[in-house]
Amino acid sequence: MFMVQSAADVNTLAAKVPDTGGLYFVTAFGGLFAPYWDPSATGMIIGMSSYTTPSHVARATLEANAFMTRAVAEAMKLDSGVDLPQMKVDGGMTNGDMVMQVLADLGGCEIVRPEMRESTALGSALLAGSAVKLFGWDIARPETLHEVNTAGSTSFKPTTTKEYRDKKWAGWQRAVERCRGWAASDD
Repeated sequence: MFMVQSAADVNTLAAKVPDTGGLYFVTAFGGLFAPYWDPSATGMIIGMSSYTTPSHVARATLEANAFMTRAVAEAMKLDSGVDLPQMKVDGGMTNGDMVMQVLADLGGCEIVRPEMRESTALGSALLAGSAVKLFGWDIARPETLHEVNTAGSTSFKPTTTKEYRDKKWAGWQRAVERCRGWAASDD
């Protein structure tokens, strides 16, 4: 028996608890990629107790996505010197309001989700439409695309304090360190 039957169930299950109860889930199933670059890291759930429930695991799963996103954003900031006050998102995972709020809370920036969330499909449609001059679209002239994907958006702003975010981030960093090099040390 599975804890969830569909991806949407993760949000529902995670919403049953206010936090992870100290649980961290490092989703390094094929190693850790940017910005950690450790192919010997393995997935790990750490911080379990006798009070841990499937809801805590679901919430830790959502937080793992937020932490990995924050790690990449932090690396980008380090390289560019530019802070991200806002992040625009799309794709299937963005359908859950809870995961978007977790991303805002742990990332510390506003998350903006468009009504039309499949940018890859939209890009393909724009290229095809441009090729046949549909609606006057011309990718060589961006001004012809000004009305594309303007149906609106939903904004998620952080509801947590910087102290809370920093404490959770420090816990995540500890969990990441524990999973690094695991595959190399397992004989």
